[in-house]
Amino acid sequence: MKTIARKLLCVCFALIATISVYSQDWSKEQKEIWKLVEDEWAIWKNGDVEGLSALMHEKYQSWNNSMPLPVSKSMSVDFYKQMKDSFKVNYYSINPARITVTDNSAAVFYYYSMNYTFGEGESGKSKQMEGKYAEFYTKEGNKWLLLADFMLSDDEEDDD
Repeated sequence: MKTIARKLLCVCFALIATISVYSQDWSKEQKEIWKLVEDEWAIWKNGDVEGLSALMHEKYQSWNNSMPLPVSKSMSVDFYKQMKDSFKVNYYSINPARITVTDNSAAVFYYYSMNYTFGEGESGKSKQMEGKYAEFYTKEGNKWLLLADFMLSDDEEDDD
């Protein structure tokens, strides 16, 4: 019985923590950064490689849980160019967890979920992916640029 009570208490605590995250009031700066994240996803969904590249700092680094090491901006842009014709985001959802902003830097932590199709025509396979994302921005002049990101996928799907 104690185990069930502990589990119920943990679920209640998690629910309260989640509600407080989503109901918090964001500052003007936090809203500005979150808008950048939303715009970035929309640009990515539309396959606009040049638009994505313009958001990235020249020293941009990206990493996810399936890659052995982070990749640079040029490597990321090359990858996006190669896959844009065979990769289509059908829909996505992003929800902020934490956003921290200073004068010239910002960190954004959020949850994502997306459905995508990889492959062309009849060979295309639709898959669902979700997890956590962290993005780090730096401000140069009046423009925020994506300096680094890390994607953690909760799904470990086998390739068919």
